[in-house]
Order: sequence, then structure tokens, then C-alpha cells
Amino acid sequence: MSYASENLIPVTLELGGKSPNIFFSDVAAKDDDYFDKAIEGFAMFALNQGEVCTCPSRALVHESIYDRFMEKAVARVEAMIQGDPLDPATMGPRC
Repeated sequence: MSYASENLIPVTLELGGKSPNIFFSDVAAKDDDYFDKAIEGFAMFALNQGEVCTCPSRALVHESIYDRFMEKAVARVEAMIQGDPLDPATMGPRC
């Protein structure tokens, strides 16, 4: 082990990890484009099948908007259609 410690090579590692999306209560103040974009941001976990170092893998939603937010978020995720990656109407692998 001491020999190995004498031959260390500097390295930079990919340090991607758990990336939270935090949704405060004001995101749902109105049912508008801003709220729709927040829902779209929530659905980004599926981007590239989740194989992105900045993939949002956590959603922290303020309790005052949780039910309304999750109703729309679940509907958005359910609307994703898996299929041929060459078909623009579907979400295929590695989209």
C-alpha cells in the first residue's frame, strides 16, 4: 500500500449526484406558464432516461402546494409516451 501511495496520479472525477428541484409555494401562485414550466422541470428526471449528472432526482415541494402540484406533475409524467426514439411523438431511450 505504501508503494501505491507514492504513485498517485491527479485525477478529476465526474461529481454529479443527487440534484434536488425545490418548489416553493409561490411557484403555484397562479395557474400560468410559470407553473407549467415548474411542472416541466419536475418531469426532467426522465431526460435521457435519467442518465444526466444534473438530472433532477429529488423534488422538494412546499406542503401548502403539494397536492395541487403533484396532481399536475403526475398527469405530466403519465402523458409521456415511450417508444421509438426516432419518432418525435415519443420518448425513446436516450432522448
